[in-house]
Amino acid sequence: MAGATSPRAVAVAACVVVLILLSSAVEPLQATAAAPKTKPFPCSKCDHACKKSCKGNGRDTSCSAPCGDPSNKAGCKSCLKAYYVKCLNYCGQGCRAVCIN
Repeated sequence: MAGATSPRAVAVAACVVVLILLSSAVEPLQATAAAPKTKPFPCSKCDHACKKSCKGNGRDTSCSAPCGDPSNKAGCKSCLKAYYVKCLNYCGQGCRAVCIN
């Protein structure tokens, strides 16, 4: 399928957005002549951030076929659940790679 976005790419992109939001929420960017720096955020926020980021993902991408069929509610639910778990896994790994304890 040419042009299709992989679930992993979507999860990684969602994680990057979450990480940017978290790091900017912890401490506003410092105005300096050099590149702006942010304070690392605590690992305890990773689960919440990833759950929020991954909720509903997949409906428009990987699960569009089963979720587009109104008679396939079980298939849609199953696909979204699997996509959510995969997204949580990738997001959590990325988050924990850059957070502080």
